[in-house]
Amino acid sequence: MILMFLHNSTFQHLNVMNFFSFQDIEKIELESKKIFQALHYIKDVVDKNILQMLPGSASIVLENILEIHQLLNNYFIDQER
Repeated sequence: MILMFLHNSTFQHLNVMNFFSFQDIEKIELESKKIFQALHYIKDVVDKNILQMLPGSASIVLENILEIHQLLNNYFIDQER
């Protein structure tokens, strides 16, 4: 999904592929998939009214978002040097 986004012709002028290593892109893609899976699970939990499952599910989403944030933050710190 992220790789498709990065290869999209409208974003090629940004040279996004030069910003991150292939491993970083794969990690971002994996973490984004985990986020979407967890959000889908949260939707199912709410739809089925099993609200005691929400706190743990929300924690999983936040952990994955922090992973992506850390990858992006590392890149921007490196760019400032």
